[in-house]
Amino acid sequence: MATMAKRSQGPVCEDTECIICFETLEGRGGAVSLPCNCKVAYCHQCWDRSLAASMSSCGAALCPSCRSSMQVDFDPDSRQLTFSRSQEGGSSGFKRDWRKRLYKQARPAQIQLLQDFGKASAAHMDTDGSDRRREVLTRSLCGLHLMRRVRGYKIALTRDQRSLEQLVESWRVKQKFGTRAIPSSPPQQRRSDYRLISHKPEVR
Repeated sequence: MATMAKRSQGPVCEDTECIICFETLEGRGGAVSLPCNCKVAYCHQCWDRSLAASMSSCGAALCPSCRSSMQVDFDPDSRQLTFSRSQEGGSSGFKRDWRKRLYKQARPAQIQLLQDFGKASAAHMDTDGSDRRREVLTRSLCGLHLMRRVRGYKIALTRDQRSLEQLVESWRVKQKFGTRAIPSSPPQQRRSDYRLISHKPEVR
């Protein structure tokens, strides 16, 4: 799904810089054709972030400059978002239903993407039955995330297996030597032993 939204036609400002980030519009994909009557220039990235922040704060897409309410729709043909000036204003029912409306509009495209992914996975199945879907999974974001989680599980399993082997080896050593101290290195004679040896009377 494209992240760059398609805008309806509106007045276009002749400014060469975005009013928010002050970057050149030419290097940011051009100016946005605003659905309202504002005559300021926004780049696509700042426009998207402003509308997303407005959605999070008040539950409606509002123009950053004139604060007019906008209607957000999903175009299934281009798989892009479209913005138009809302005729219902900021009514509570309109604010509540925008998520359901977008989900309903985007659901066919999501189903199609999943079907295409399934076909691509089936196309990488060898005739002898060996599965090569791992190559397909690594090409998608969800598949890459899944592969990373599986790799993490394998590393954790290997670490636990090594800990278990060390525990079993320790148990075997204890069973062999009992409750006595396990000799890890040749015993060293203490200084008191040397004193005892030096004061030991000679046997004649």
